[in-house]
Amino acid sequence: MKWKTLEELERDFADQAKGVEDAGQLADLRVAKAEARAEFATHQALGRERQAWVREAFVEFPLAKEFPELVTGDTEEAVKASARSAHDRLQGLRGTPPPSGDPRNDARQAYGQALGGGSGEVPVPQDADVKFTLDFAEKWNAATRGIYGSRDVPVSEVDKYVRIRGAEHLAERLKEVARVKYGGNSPMVTGR
Repeated sequence: MKWKTLEELERDFADQAKGVEDAGQLADLRVAKAEARAEFATHQALGRERQAWVREAFVEFPLAKEFPELVTGDTEEAVKASARSAHDRLQGLRGTPPPSGDPRNDARQAYGQALGGGSGEVPVPQDADVKFTLDFAEKWNAATRGIYGSRDVPVSEVDKYVRIRGAEHLAERLKEVARVKYGGNSPMVTGR
């Protein structure tokens, strides 16, 4: 492309039009300018589209990010194929196995087994309210958003969550005030 920016294109055609006095030649210049602007816009759109394909390929094949010059192509398939090729070549050089899709298994492969005596599993809370709040938090975070940003979670569950968390928050603050005001011997703090 002859011009790097739209301003350069406009300036170039303005310079060409300065010395022209013939109405026919000015009309031809305007037509050429309109065609050049359309071609420039198409060229920029294709460039942005290719950049999106490259970003997508880097997400799918992260090792290809290390050598972006190896990612080539003018179509989405060609870009992904070159990214896959670069990723596979680097993976072969490093001797790392491909990810299994299970993050815990991948971590064990990369770092070895845990040294501690823990099971590696998060304990499941026994209290019904604590279990509900954890389940609700997962549901809230995974909920799809509506067109106005609202989440697809029943109002009754939101109400229950707010009541539980509000009561916990209030109890924590009251304990803190009692500890500060009365010291550690307050029945509120000790629970007696």
